[in-house]
Amino acid sequence: MFLKELTPEEKEVFLGLCVHAASANNIVEATEFEMIEEYCKEMGIAFFNVNKVVNFDRVIKVFSESEPRHKKIVFNGVLGLLYADGSYDAKEKEFVFDFAYKIGLTEHDVMVQSDLMERYMRIVRKIDSTL
Repeated sequence: MFLKELTPEEKEVFLGLCVHAASANNIVEATEFEMIEEYCKEMGIAFFNVNKVVNFDRVIKVFSESEPRHKKIVFNGVLGLLYADGSYDAKEKEFVFDFAYKIGLTEHDVMVQSDLMERYMRIVRKIDSTL
């Protein structure tokens, strides 16, 4: 929804971030790759080579210099990706919180976005159970 606001460089680096995040717990689920494909569609990217991912230091550098709104958009996108498989484990949480702090998000930012994502996912599951 908001990823289209990112700059071209941020979009490319965001996809790399997604691959790093998806592999944070050493288990990459098909749903996580499906989410990355959806992100590509949203950002107007026709093809993304998951085997050619930017290193994590570049991810941090780019997003630490991004405007605050873009940092939150990216953080929210990563949360959505990690919730996509129905499991958000301790290693994934550690990865996400470490990333957030490295790019300059505050603890408040992290807690607000995390809470919103949890509520959103509960609503999605509730809707899905009624279909």
